[in-house]
Amino acid sequence: MKIPIRQPRQQKATIKTVIPGPLSKALRQREDKHLAPGLQNFALLTGIAVKEARGSAITDLDGNTFIDIIGGIGVNGLGHSHPVYVQAIQAQVEKSSVGSFTSEPRAKLFEQLAEHRPAPALHRVQLYSSGAEAVESALRLAKSYTGKYEFVSFSGGFHGKTMGVLSLMGSDFKNGFGPMLPGCHIAPYADCYRCPLKLEYPSCGLACVEETRRQVKQNSTGRVAAFLVEPMQGTAGNVIPPKEFLPAIKEVAREFDALLIVDEMITGSAERVNTGALGTQESTPMWLRSGSSLVVAFRSAVLSPPIKSRAPSPGPIPRDLHRAMAEIRWRPPRRAPLSGLSMMRR
Repeated sequence: MKIPIRQPRQQKATIKTVIPGPLSKALRQREDKHLAPGLQNFALLTGIAVKEARGSAITDLDGNTFIDIIGGIGVNGLGHSHPVYVQAIQAQVEKSSVGSFTSEPRAKLFEQLAEHRPAPALHRVQLYSSGAEAVESALRLAKSYTGKYEFVSFSGGFHGKTMGVLSLMGSDFKNGFGPMLPGCHIAPYADCYRCPLKLEYPSCGLACVEETRRQVKQNSTGRVAAFLVEPMQGTAGNVIPPKEFLPAIKEVAREFDALLIVDEMITGSAERVNTGALGTQESTPMWLRSGSSLVVAFRSAVLSPPIKSRAPSPGPIPRDLHRAMAEIRWRPPRRAPLSGLSMMRR
């Protein structure tokens, strides 16, 4: 009987020195001489230098062990140095280390992703090394397919830091990086705890959706290619909207003959879509950017139906595509998705 390989269990933190310790501090000072600004703040503020990491624990150069509850911002669903993953990487790099050409592992990965797709139509896959890169690709696809050029995103939204998605960021992070790209509109997200319209759910009747409809009508030029939305916002503070929100946004997108791009950033490997996180109503991802923990080697992926791109001019979305867009159902989550440690027991 084959014994399953597991990650360490019952790991505990052990502190032996001040934090950061002298060895960590010395290595950070060496690195800072050449490190350009832009690294994630949580990594810099800790001041630690990693010696090794296993499971959910990180040990620094000074022998201090910490419990990692951030998981690289949700990308480390397997935990650190999972034995199965290590073995697979070692076996692959002994054969080849560049994945430009077709290979058995890559074909198998595509097949497995297709087997677990959230809707039958979403079985075309493209892998990317970052979330921003994947969303940028989805934006290009939407432009190419619809022949239109405007996009609608939401307040509090975070889709990456490259120029296209930066223009659709719903926060002040983009201050100082202007001018932004034209044709980008930001509508209110259903953050009921801190309602942007100062109303209360459910008596509000999802006024944020109606406000989105009004803003798009008034501010766009009628050339909206897609709506870009997180089913659960991560950077904004783990904001879970009411179950009616996404289906309602789907209908608004349909009214403007636009596509719906669902950005599963921190929520994981299509978790909010596959588990159906938001009600029993049907919703419509035309393209799904699956989360950063989709696979450890590739940070993200775009799932799309088989379509012909580069439309010669703006036109209505064909009925068969609308049918494909309506195949996903959203159901309430049994619990809020976790990052980092959520898969440690496997």
